[in-house]
Amino acid sequence: MNQGVISKTNIQLKNVNKSVVKVFNIIKTKNKFSIGLALFYDLPHMSKNIFTF
Repeated sequence: MNQGVISKTNIQLKNVNKSVVKVFNIIKTKNKFSIGLALFYDLPHMSKNIFTF
């Protein structure tokens, strides 16, 4: 595989992990409104990170 592709994939996996951690942190606050807001806001970012290569 191309080294550039590998490093780009690693960066995207880190971005996805950051988004997941952010969502879990918000869930810990147990505020349903902020959970919904964060998921709604993060969905385009997460799908963009996962599916853009």
